[in-house]
Amino acid sequence: MKVFKYNIDPKTPENVIDCPVGMKPLSVTEQSGKIVMWAVVDDQATKNELHKIHVVGTGVDSNILMYPYVGSVQVRGESTAYHVFDGGTV
Repeated sequence: MKVFKYNIDPKTPENVIDCPVGMKPLSVTEQSGKIVMWAVVDDQATKNELHKIHVVGTGVDSNILMYPYVGSVQVRGESTAYHVFDGGTV
């Protein structure tokens, strides 16, 4: 098992990432002006899966609040905080 980093686009409400089967999100943070998500992955996995990561800004109506919460982050120079949720596999 290892911790991998995935870039998350805050302007895309539903990010789809290609990752090893069984990926588990840990947290999100801002790094060099971008949102990144840290996740535990089985780097020995022989298959990948598509995984949905939802992003919503503060005060925005959304039905994604039912998904498991990963974390919140504010990108340097932006006034909006973004909240990230794990949408599971596609």
